[in-house]
This record gives sequence, C-alpha cells and structure tokens, in this order.
Amino acid sequence: MSIGRTRDGVDIAGWILKGDPKVFDLDAALENGRVIERWSVHDTYRKDLMGKGQRCVLWRSGPNSAIVAAGYVTGRVQRGTSNPSARVDPGKAKRAKWFVPVELHVLDVPIPRAELKAHPVLSQIELLRAKQMSNPTIVTPEELEALEALLPLPYFAIIGTGAQRFGVDVQESGDGFSVFQEAEVGEFLQISDHQTSLDAILAAADAAFAQIEAEPVIHWDDGGTLIGRLVTDEGASIGLYKVEGGYEGAVPADDEDGLYLSTTYPTLADLLLSLFETPDESPTDLVEV
Repeated sequence: MSIGRTRDGVDIAGWILKGDPKVFDLDAALENGRVIERWSVHDTYRKDLMGKGQRCVLWRSGPNSAIVAAGYVTGRVQRGTSNPSARVDPGKAKRAKWFVPVELHVLDVPIPRAELKAHPVLSQIELLRAKQMSNPTIVTPEELEALEALLPLPYFAIIGTGAQRFGVDVQESGDGFSVFQEAEVGEFLQISDHQTSLDAILAAADAAFAQIEAEPVIHWDDGGTLIGRLVTDEGASIGLYKVEGGYEGAVPADDEDGLYLSTTYPTLADLLLSLFETPDESPTDLVEV
C-alpha cells in the first residue's frame, strides 16, 4: 500500500529514521528499552507526507549500524526544539527544528546492515543506495513486505490482506486464545475467543480468506505473496504465502540463501492444519515445514 510518492515517482510504503550515536545518545535509550516517542527529520517535502499509522523503523548509523527499533508514526510532523541533554553534540541539537511523533519499540535483536545487504529485496533500499539522503529515507511496498518478515510479531500469528490484518494471541488469563482485527495500523480490536490456538488461527484465516482469494498473486522471487506469519517454539518465523493454485508455508533455510517450502495446499485452512500435529497443541509447539 502506497502512502505517497517521491518526486521521481517511487511509491512510499514506510519510513526509515536515522540516528547517529555521535549526535544523539541513542545507546542509552536502547539500553533502557524505553519507547521512543519522537524523532527529528529534515525540512523537506517528505516530512509533509508523514502521518499517523504509517510504519517506520529506526536505523543506528556508524560501526554497528542496524535497525534497532520499530513501530509507527503517531501524528503529523511538528516544529519544535530538541532536548540538548539527550544529545552527544549539543551544537547539532540546536539545528533540529522538525520532529515526527512516533511509537518505536526497541528490538531485542537488531537487524544489522550485513543482513539487509544480503537480502535480495532489502539490499536495494534507499538507505543503502543513497547514503547521503536526508532523514527520513523511504521503503517501497515490496521492501516493506520483506522488512516485515524480519521484524518481530506483535502476536504469535498474523494473517493479513491488502486492507487489514488479524492477530492471534494468548489470553491474559492463559485459558484460551483471542483473535484481534486491526482497526487502524498497529491498533487491534478483540473480535473472538477460542479454546485452542489452532481454532483461533483458523478463525482469523476465515475472516481474511475471501479478500485474500480476490487479490491477484504477485510473483516475487519467492513465488508468491506473503500474507501471514506464525512463530515457532524456537523463535523461527513461518511465512504463509498465497501462490498460484493455493497456499504454501516457508521457513528460512539454515545452510543456504533460500526457503524451505511446504507442499501447496488448496486453502489457507488446509495449510494451517498441516502446521499443527494436534488441534490442542499450544502455539509454541508449531511444527516447522
């Protein structure tokens, strides 16, 4: 989904905010694990394209460069002043005039530059190609889809369509599982409860199925469109793909650049059923394809 275009006509789906540890005491913020609520941006036309609900990540530049936090834009860019005490270089703090409100959560495991450069899609992001580009840099719809596959899930399962997403998580009581529908980007409303994780995931799949079936299949190098992810007990992420003729599951290969693919199933429910040994197992017992 495009949220705007660059002046040379490239679709924008999200943003990368850059942080220089030589200017801002970024490491202190990351160590505290606090939520980052605003970030400075340059005074370009791009700042006027930023708005509530848009996906964004934070990039730490320098020797240990990596994506270190992820979240969403929470409002329009506003003029303001920087907090010099949070800056390593107070002189540069005075130059910051424009700030975007965000909700960025620190990643437990950063995504380093080397991982992006080795990725068939993310190696082409503007951040890596145009190193002198001012803050923020963009990600295209295809790049955001690839990036989402590397970021941690807000729930143990996500199934998405072109218009909305459904999350599945354990209830706070621990007695069952709930399905959440995304009302706004990053904001989910609880819509149903289920006794087993499989029942909950199947309910989410049923809610999304008609719209997914109506959408055209986009042929990336991996052979389909990523529509969802599940997390295994070992932290691996199973991708759910819509392909010609049905649905496939995939996990990253350990010893090569590529994916382990399941067989193709005619419906999304059939694929999900294949990932569970029994209907009553917990989400941490998912079987790798």
